[in-house]
Amino acid sequence: MPVACSKHPQSKVWESSSGPRCYICGDVLVPKIAVTAREPMRVHHLDTFQRLSQRTSVAWQNGLVLTPEQAHLLHAAMGLAGESCEFVEHIKKHLFQGHPLDKAKLREECGDIMWYVADAAKALDALLSDVASENEAKLQKRYPDGFSTEASVARVDTKDTSP
Repeated sequence: MPVACSKHPQSKVWESSSGPRCYICGDVLVPKIAVTAREPMRVHHLDTFQRLSQRTSVAWQNGLVLTPEQAHLLHAAMGLAGESCEFVEHIKKHLFQGHPLDKAKLREECGDIMWYVADAAKALDALLSDVASENEAKLQKRYPDGFSTEASVARVDTKDTSP
């Protein structure tokens, strides 16, 4: 199936390990394929799927360039996800696989999570004390008399009260 660069339609095409690329800008070229809702696309080869998936990947099509602030936030988000998963993994093994509860390891994971929370707050130019105070104010508004299912469902702190 012939492909052409949308930015440089007259450009030559060269083959790279990730598929055809525009000779001028280096963008990965993906064939335009019409897919209807009634006829799901059949993918018979995973490499084809990988190349086709790039038509919806902004990062791969445009090149991912981050500002220092964005890189800081991404690092913190990825770290939080990774460390939170490690915490969950310990709980899963304890509850479902019969492992002993290792509180020391869980405390270590809590410390790692806190490190990434502090890093995220720094990337947002926020102090941890401000983040905690804002969270406490939100929870006080949501649960003025302590937790209740009704207050959890109502979530008054998220309702717009402006006229």
